[in-house]
Amino acid sequence: MALLAGTTMNNGGILLFSNVITFLCWLLGGLSTSSTKWGWFGFGMAFFSFIYLFLIFPVRKSATEKSPEVERTYNILLLIICLTWIVYPVLWIIGQGVKAVSVNAEVITFAIVEIFALGVFGLVLLFSESAIEEATFKDAEKMRLPATYTPSSTIYQGVLETKN
Repeated sequence: MALLAGTTMNNGGILLFSNVITFLCWLLGGLSTSSTKWGWFGFGMAFFSFIYLFLIFPVRKSATEKSPEVERTYNILLLIICLTWIVYPVLWIIGQGVKAVSVNAEVITFAIVEIFALGVFGLVLLFSESAIEEATFKDAEKMRLPATYTPSSTIYQGVLETKN
């Protein structure tokens, strides 16, 4: 999503780091046999909430600045993420937290959510080719090589040098 929005690499790194920390905390909470699992869950939820807010505000702003097509695609993907990701903490509470469902039911539910979330997300991306092209090649004219470029040419600090 950060790549589609064209946000900075720092923002993408922050999202990746927060996502890893979220799921590591939930893993540690799930593996914990004492009441510390709720602390791990809470810490993971703090990062989870941060991801939501980060995707909704600064990353979405970047998508809005790209083009209407990129903004539309980003908003659809954001809606899919917001609706499906809310299931994860609920499932964690029901499964790992209070152990109200069996492990098999928890795994099956997670699998269904993953298939739905990733499947729909992938289909939206698949049918959003123009948004991806706009997001990726917004400044395509600047990226084109000069007409006089040959494989033996070298571009050094914006100056075309041709070897003879």
